[in-house]
Amino acid sequence: MVHGECIIEGCKEKRFARGWCRHHWRLFEKQGVFTPTPRPPSWGTIEKHPLLHAWRHIFRRNAKENYPICDDWIKDPRLFFAEIGEKPGKDYKLHLKSQSIGYMPGNLEWIETKIKTTKTDEQKFDSAAYQREYRKKNPRNCKNSELKRTFGISIHDYDEMFERQNGKCAICGSDKGGMGRSLAVDHCHATGKVRGLLCQQCNKGLGHFRDSTVLLESAIKYLRL
Repeated sequence: MVHGECIIEGCKEKRFARGWCRHHWRLFEKQGVFTPTPRPPSWGTIEKHPLLHAWRHIFRRNAKENYPICDDWIKDPRLFFAEIGEKPGKDYKLHLKSQSIGYMPGNLEWIETKIKTTKTDEQKFDSAAYQREYRKKNPRNCKNSELKRTFGISIHDYDEMFERQNGKCAICGSDKGGMGRSLAVDHCHATGKVRGLLCQQCNKGLGHFRDSTVLLESAIKYLRL
């Protein structure tokens, strides 16, 4: 459960994911940063240009990979449009000739991408069947990917926590995750820091109490009445 205000300084919006509000979460997912893509004074006159999306894309990619960008292109997108020319077709995309040079004049070219084909129902079924079979044969690989994607830890980090806790819930001491599952990874919703492993009941319990020590202490006093 997500509660409270966004953790970004000065933002009063409600949290949506990872401690951020919906606005800052979307900015990070699209650009990798919390500040919007810079807009030049001429923005309103070119907002319908067919190559505007390509111009915006270089900022999103630069936010993640930090490629150099031509200062003149930043100030005036029309110079960028003139440099790359008209897109040859819908199956073409911009390509950097040299990544070390970055988004500079003479270092961009249009290349044809592979044409994507639509899968038949039979191919979709085969793909799903393959994935199910892979998960059965490689449970640890799948678990490792899930842990990295969700909590930023590896299966080895999970195993180390499991050993430190002797395979038991850090709160109730149960050695069962509940509903046939392994112990759940508990983390702080505000900071994302992993705290330990809990059974399903204790993990959900903390969520229902919104990770609030005040509410938990109040519940203890109530139970002692």
